Amino acid sequence: MKNILYVHFGENWIRGSEQCLIQLINHLNTAEYHPVVWTNNHALNDLLATHSIDSQLDHFTLLMGGYQPNFNVKNWFQLISKGIALIKQFNIDAIHVNSGAPCQWMNFVAKITGTPLVTQLHSDYMLRDRFWLGLHLSPRVVTVSHAISKNLLADGFPKDQLDVIHNGIPNPSASGATQEQYQEQQSSWVKQELQLPDNTLLFATVGSLIHRKGVDRLLHALTRLTPHYPNLHLVVIGDGELRQALQSLATHLRIEKHVTFVGEQSNVSQWLVGGVDGFISATREEAFGLVIAEAALAKLPIIAPNIGGIPEFVTHNTSALLFDNHGDDELLVQWCRLIDEFSSLSPTLADHAYNYVSKHLSVQTNTRAIEHIYDKVIKSQAQESVSLFAALRPLKTYVQRHWVGGVRHV
Repeated sequence: MKNILYVHFGENWIRGSEQCLIQLINHLNTAEYHPVVWTNNHALNDLLATHSIDSQLDHFTLLMGGYQPNFNVKNWFQLISKGIALIKQFNIDAIHVNSGAPCQWMNFVAKITGTPLVTQLHSDYMLRDRFWLGLHLSPRVVTVSHAISKNLLADGFPKDQLDVIHNGIPNPSASGATQEQYQEQQSSWVKQELQLPDNTLLFATVGSLIHRKGVDRLLHALTRLTPHYPNLHLVVIGDGELRQALQSLATHLRIEKHVTFVGEQSNVSQWLVGGVDGFISATREEAFGLVIAEAALAKLPIIAPNIGGIPEFVTHNTSALLFDNHGDDELLVQWCRLIDEFSSLSPTLADHAYNYVSKHLSVQTNTRAIEHIYDKVIKSQAQESVSLFAALRPLKTYVQRHWVGGVRHV
């Protein structure tokens, strides 16, 4: 039995990286691996407790880099000390850092104790964060897409120490019924819930209501589409700091009858198979595109920007309609195209997306790939040697970016 310490730093919610961690732990080979979690996330800690998973709740702070408190060296040393104690208490065989922040102290814990460490990155990190968090001190990195590995590799991170393992997506129909039977059982309740006519063309978008997710772009697009497609409706699943502002924008644009905000939902997959006709995203940035993969498993036609990790699992004109993310005109073109050709285009896109995601992005495939990484680093018997000078790699990128040929570029 191998004991794995999972270290997670995050806000008090269950979203992308938390969901991925929970799915990974729930699908581990329990005959081979025993998980122990150390986190500052109360919601995650409480959820793990209901599954009888060993979890340690603590207060995490970051050192320097503009984080607050900015220079709490005492707490940084305390986190290193606590990490060493957990390694000894649970006889830990390997460390899994779930997102970049805990690298700031766990890389030192791993080095001091000689424990293999794997860092899993769920998003891209700015140059400043790659430096201050010490990402380059990680002996082994797993990214959820090729897109978010590019900056690390450009800094000089060794290619043979980085693996790309796409996220795994739970299939809502995998528990017995076929996908078609599952969808038939769930069909049409969403339109009834929202009190919409049966002939409504209902698109869903899912995500935190923050600027990066681009829901404002969808609202502006609706103002141009609804005069031509009066039965078009958008359901927004998610919550966040911009919810009130987005609702006010919908009112200002006079499209409040064409959009419904339902807040954060714990059963997103059920909403997507509950009679929604299509899925659309206008996100400005996307590391992987978890909700787009979920929409694929719901057999929905997908419209999304051609950015980040999205084109790594859906292809324009084959399994999705992808648009150039510069401006909103291309978004409108693709949305109009899907509406106009819905009866012929929708089934083709949906089938191709479902077939690829169900085969290549299963939770089981993801878990086995990560377990293989654990086995590889544990069998090496020792922490892969990483020089402290490796932490300086982002400075090379900074110099290249701002000083070329002796001339400063700003």
